[in-house]
Amino acid sequence: MSINLASIPLGATAFTPTGGSATTLKTRSQNANSMVAFLDEDSALLLQKTANFSVTPSKVSSTAPNGYTQARSALTYKSPYTLDNGSVTVNTVRIELAADSELTPAERKTLRYNAALLLLDSDFDEFWDEQAIS
Repeated sequence: MSINLASIPLGATAFTPTGGSATTLKTRSQNANSMVAFLDEDSALLLQKTANFSVTPSKVSSTAPNGYTQARSALTYKSPYTLDNGSVTVNTVRIELAADSELTPAERKTLRYNAALLLLDSDFDEFWDEQAIS
């Protein structure tokens, strides 16, 4: 479907994944502003799926509209894939939320849900799967 014909239910209040199996994240490394976790027990480090979480707290800024920079939360998901020729490539999804400190938790959740719809709604499959803009 063309992006300019797509629609999403803005203001959705829940996502309900179905299928799959529960997989616990296991911490590989962590510091004050970041954590690297892996999602499976693959013995080969090269083949482990990873989730890199990072945060950048809001800080005082005289040039920001409300006197503070936006706080940022970022996730980079990496999923190694073995090609037919035996080479391994890493497929990557990056997601970042940069939000003003005045947003309430409910407003942040709505922002995340609206963005998730652009990632998950089938109206956007051609964009994500075939790199089709129109």
